[in-house]
Amino acid sequence: MSDDTDRSGSLSITGRSVLDVAADWYPVPVVALLMAFMLWVRGQSWQNFVQNGTVLLSGNDPWYHFRSTMYVVEHWPFDVWTQYPTGVAVGQFGTL
Repeated sequence: MSDDTDRSGSLSITGRSVLDVAADWYPVPVVALLMAFMLWVRGQSWQNFVQNGTVLLSGNDPWYHFRSTMYVVEHWPFDVWTQYPTGVAVGQFGTL
């Protein structure tokens, strides 16, 4: 693979300028940085939810999501609520 100069005078790799490639791929590192920041912010208070090695879920939603996730994991792929393999309407579930 050789680097050459296109008509506009900018350095190109395989016929595309470096700026064009950067313009196409800039969302990837931006989203990765945003996700890392989000994980860092949310992870700062993890000690408030773990006591004596037990996870304390605050409110009803965490318990609901935990229970529904564990149910799907234990009964995969035969979940009666999804009527596998025929399925149900998209609006059946509130989360995904």
